[in-house]
Amino acid sequence: MEEQELEIRLTGLRQVKEQTRLYRWELMKFQGEKVDVALSTDLEQDNAAHTVSVRITARYTALRGQIRRRLLDYTAEATFALSRIDGLIDVADDEMLVSVDLLRLMLGISVGSLRGMIAAFTEGTALEPYPLPLYDLHALVTNIVKAGKPVSDAR
Repeated sequence: MEEQELEIRLTGLRQVKEQTRLYRWELMKFQGEKVDVALSTDLEQDNAAHTVSVRITARYTALRGQIRRRLLDYTAEATFALSRIDGLIDVADDEMLVSVDLLRLMLGISVGSLRGMIAAFTEGTALEPYPLPLYDLHALVTNIVKAGKPVSDAR
């Protein structure tokens, strides 16, 4: 049996304005402390449109007065059209299982896009010198996989 080649296209990329916030008051008090960045992701499938959307949030924080202060929450959504999902995506019990290779590909594109979007968004602010860090996608995907339940435990 011949394996069908996967075609994937980025069909949409947008800032999620209702989940993006620059904390101006905290930025006014920001004195160049060490900035930490945390990423979170959410995936959603649209069977009718044959798409998968990756919503990725970067949260910038800094420690001031022994309290972690939010400086920026930036969320972007990348939508991918897939020629096929068999063997790549499985949805059951409100959970989506995505193949590691597909997840790595979508995250690579999403994180790279997010990096540029944040750079444009923070231009002229105190966060301009703090671009989104470079991430080892292998380690990032490994952490995501380890955070989930094994398929045998999910049922």
